[in-house]
Amino acid sequence: MSSRAYQKALNYLSRALRTTAEVRQYLSRNGFPNEEIEEVISKLTAIGYLDDRRYLENYLLSEKALRYGINKIKFKLLQKGLDLEHLNNLPVDEEEEVNKAKEILLKKYKQLDPMDYGKYYRFLVGRGFSPAVARKAVFLTDDKDNG
Repeated sequence: MSSRAYQKALNYLSRALRTTAEVRQYLSRNGFPNEEIEEVISKLTAIGYLDDRRYLENYLLSEKALRYGINKIKFKLLQKGLDLEHLNNLPVDEEEEVNKAKEILLKKYKQLDPMDYGKYYRFLVGRGFSPAVARKAVFLTDDKDNG
């Protein structure tokens, strides 16, 4: 393993928490051979600098995750290269999802008009909430919640 590849990876990790796939892709883009990349990944994982589980936990606590439903979060994490094993084990509390959806809806639309329930539903589904959660959030949000 070259110290150049290792230093490059450390520099990349120093700017933000990354997934294993992101580091692998970064080193590959910088022209390092696969064998060397895998050695660097192994070393970084062994010393705890690279941990996909920790990345997942931090992402779920981040501001980004507060703006989206679980489906959108899973999609974004899949794009980051996390494997499906981690994503399929994400805890989903439907009541919590409904409350988050209602909060997002009321933040976006200060006053809810019953004539626009379809628009609100589409907005929430687009934000990654399941159709069932979006439906509950729209129809459980009444005048006392948006006044």
